[in-house]
Amino acid sequence: MILIDYLNSPTASQIAATVGSNAAATVRTLDRLEKKEWIRRIRSSQDRRVINLTITPKAKEIIGQLMPHVFEFLNNALNGVTLDEFSTVKKVLGIIANNHLHMLEAMQVGKV
Repeated sequence: MILIDYLNSPTASQIAATVGSNAAATVRTLDRLEKKEWIRRIRSSQDRRVINLTITPKAKEIIGQLMPHVFEFLNNALNGVTLDEFSTVKKVLGIIANNHLHMLEAMQVGKV
């Protein structure tokens, strides 16, 4: 839900690509979130084939309750990590994520 809110009305395929999941698994997860009334699927006014995702007020409330705990967890997890060390980890994870996206793109066009 946080990702849907952050990406500002993404499609299911954009969510799948971002988290490195397949379309079927992503749609199943989105179905569950929609059943709980945490997300809505909205057909694009510009292209009727495109369905964008948005979070509901109910989801915004849950996110608001959850985020303080996320921040506390992250602060505790990063305790003792210097800014330089964090920058290095961030850079390495960025490289890994980029490699993963390239691999997914190659798989979609049949190169792998």
